[in-house]
Amino acid sequence: MVARLESTKDLSCIVEGLEGLSYVAIAYDTKSAFIYRKDITSYSNMNSDIKSVKSSCKFTNQIKVLYGNASSNV
Repeated sequence: MVARLESTKDLSCIVEGLEGLSYVAIAYDTKSAFIYRKDITSYSNMNSDIKSVKSSCKFTNQIKVLYGNASSNV
């Protein structure tokens, strides 16, 4: 599953944390990135991982997660 992350703040810590969870992450710029993980089949699993990394990074801003036509805010 592929998703795009967007925020108004630097996502570097989030990208590094997701790479530690076996995601392939490509930073488009400091405020957006694309992430991919082959064995993730549900948006809720991906959102859970993002929330976990967000908490460990003490990232307080909202992250918009885009999955094709759908989106969510974490």
